Amino acid sequence: MKKAKSLEEWEVSIIKAMQGNGYSQQDILSYFTRPGRSINIARLYEIKDGESFSQISPASDEKLKEFVQNPEDYVEFLDARSLENVSGDPFSRKRLGIIFPKNLEKLILPSDETDIIEYKSAFNWSSPEDYGKILSSFSNNKGGYLVFGVSPEGEFVGLKNSKFQEVDSVKISKFLNTHFVPQIMWKRKLFSKGKKKFGIIYASSASRKPIICCKDKGVTLKDGEIYFRYVGSSEKVRHAELAAIIEERVSRISDLWKDRVTRIAATGPEDSAIVDLKTGIAEGSGAIVNIDPVLLDQIRDLREKGETGDERKKPEVRLSGEIMDSRPIGLVEVPTAINDSDLIFSFLMREKVVNPIDYLRQSCHSATHVLPIFYYIWLAGISMKEAVRIVESEKTNYVACKKKIIRRITDGGAFGVRKSSSNDLFVEDLENKKISLNLNVPNSKKYLYAIRKMHKKSINNDFIFSSVCDLFQQFYFERKDIATFVRHAVCHMDTEIYMPQS
Repeated sequence: MKKAKSLEEWEVSIIKAMQGNGYSQQDILSYFTRPGRSINIARLYEIKDGESFSQISPASDEKLKEFVQNPEDYVEFLDARSLENVSGDPFSRKRLGIIFPKNLEKLILPSDETDIIEYKSAFNWSSPEDYGKILSSFSNNKGGYLVFGVSPEGEFVGLKNSKFQEVDSVKISKFLNTHFVPQIMWKRKLFSKGKKKFGIIYASSASRKPIICCKDKGVTLKDGEIYFRYVGSSEKVRHAELAAIIEERVSRISDLWKDRVTRIAATGPEDSAIVDLKTGIAEGSGAIVNIDPVLLDQIRDLREKGETGDERKKPEVRLSGEIMDSRPIGLVEVPTAINDSDLIFSFLMREKVVNPIDYLRQSCHSATHVLPIFYYIWLAGISMKEAVRIVESEKTNYVACKKKIIRRITDGGAFGVRKSSSNDLFVEDLENKKISLNLNVPNSKKYLYAIRKMHKKSINNDFIFSSVCDLFQQFYFERKDIATFVRHAVCHMDTEIYMPQS
């Protein structure tokens, strides 16, 4: 983006109009001075005498009156420091209010890109490596926003097409996870301001820096490189910033060791146990505890959310349930670390997994029977009778759920609902491919419920699968109520499309 001058042309035109209408130079300064930018009064005299900006005409009296009455509508100065000081949701109203001015028509950005914001005029997934480099650089610094819909001249023009909405979130995640380690944590939002729409992708600051490129892509991404966000650009990290990242990481690990050893010393080794979050085994002096795979996956999620460095923001949960002796029951270890979300995600991506029977078996180790199963039976190429035999032979603590899965295989289950006059508009939206990427919670539930009114011909298409996948990515791990709607919609799709017709 073009670097902004200390005074923009529109500001000069207003200043000239003020000078022509008898405003004092001190009064004029009060309108255009802000934190981080001071204007020398001599500059105003240069403008008045025609020594600077002589080619710019004064603004009309009407424009001047409009500006004086509502100066905040003309410019909401972008100050990166103010964004850093706002905690919470990266897409909160307060944060977006800093990024976007109140009146888009009247504003040209008064500042260049910062170390936490980069602007693009359009979104084009044909060059994902450019976006990957920027997002990884944000993650290696303080986090940041990639905003689409702002011209190179700094005008808030808005998006001119629907490419941002159409690209699948899973597609973005797969690219980032293939080219960077550890994982980049990101979110996106379609933001509407008046009649204009803007795309925003936010990458949070990584809890485990550095994020490293692990695979070449074109000339932009190179295996082994680390990218860092500097003011106005994303570049290969320089030695000073890399040294700081390494020092921070060493200090963090050292602090973790001190904390763990201190806690063990306080509790006593006889009363302490070590939990391996990779295997789910907790081992102390008295017993070996095997953590249920579903619970282990939730614990891992909590760890990611809790690595904020702020003790006040760490999630606190309570574990409850029954302890069972795993040896006499004969629990069988699932060959691969598959969980409920994997069953749903692989189904929505229609992945041809190499071990579909293991996915079917994993459905028996869940606290819910509302999971896709017919897709994996179809992938495995086995009969319904053989599928029942496999499920019956699987030993599990979730006996009631296993029985429900067997009933589903034998009679199909009923996840569909009848069409009614109310909410059928949501069915029409889905059939006409009009679902919005940016759904609120109530409408997300209505769209997911509407899918259960649709039949195979209407739902067996990439649009429906990618739309549900977007909702899965956005809400499944954060909203239990929507997670239930997602599972029921997925099961209806699974039954309609992949259950053999008698």
